[in-house]
Amino acid sequence: MSLSFAEWKEKLKVRWREWAANPKAKLERMAVNSLYFGLAGTALFPIAEAFARGDYAAFAMLGSLGAGVGVNLIANAVQDWANESDAAQGLAQQSREHPELIETLDILLQRLEAPREIGSGLTQADRDWFVQTWRAETARLGSTLVIAPGGIAIGALAVESGDVLINSTKIVYAGEDPQAAQALLNGYLKWLVGECKHLKLRGIDQGAARPDRQPLGLTSVYMDLNLDFQARGRGL
Repeated sequence: MSLSFAEWKEKLKVRWREWAANPKAKLERMAVNSLYFGLAGTALFPIAEAFARGDYAAFAMLGSLGAGVGVNLIANAVQDWANESDAAQGLAQQSREHPELIETLDILLQRLEAPREIGSGLTQADRDWFVQTWRAETARLGSTLVIAPGGIAIGALAVESGDVLINSTKIVYAGEDPQAAQALLNGYLKWLVGECKHLKLRGIDQGAARPDRQPLGLTSVYMDLNLDFQARGRGL
C-alpha cells in the first residue's frame, strides 16, 4: 500500500518528539552538524523507507505537494539513504551543488509542520537554542522558512521583527502593546509597497522581459481606495 501524506506525518510524530526531547543530542547521534539538514533528513527518510519496500508512488506524492524541481533531486538520491543521517548528509551535499533544493525542503518542512511539532515540546533553553541556530542556518542557506515565537511562515515576503512575524497570508504578534503592533504593521506595509511598486508582468506579457520595457507602477493597475472613498463619500 502506498504511503499517504497523512501516514507520513503520523510516522514523523514519534521522531519529532525525539527531537524535542533533546535536539542537540539528536544531532550528535545523527553525526550531522546542521539543524536544518538534520530535520530535513528526518522528514524525508520515510520516503526512502517507502522506496526500499517498492512504494515508488511516494515520489508522486512529493510532487503533488507543490515542492518544485527539487523533488527530482530527492527521488534520485533516496536509494542511497540507509538512515536519517545518510539522508541529512546527502541533502546537504546536494544543496551545495543544487541550491534550488533549499526551496523544495522549505516547502516540505512547512507542509509537514516540522518546526512547530518540535517547538511545542522543547524546554525554554532548548527553544532559545533551536530558534537562534535555525535563524543563523537559514540565513546562510538562503532559506525562507522563518521561525518565530508566535508561529511559522514561508515565502519571499516573510518579515521578522521582535515579537512580530508577517508573511503574505498571516500576521502573528506575540507582544501586548497594540501601538507597537500597529507601528510594526505600518513598517511592513511600507516595505511591501517598496518591494512591489513595479509590476514586471512577465507571466502575462511576452514583451515584459525586454530590457527597454518599463515595468508598470501600482497606480497603473490599482485605484487608490482612500482617495476614491473621499471622492464618493456616502455614495458607497
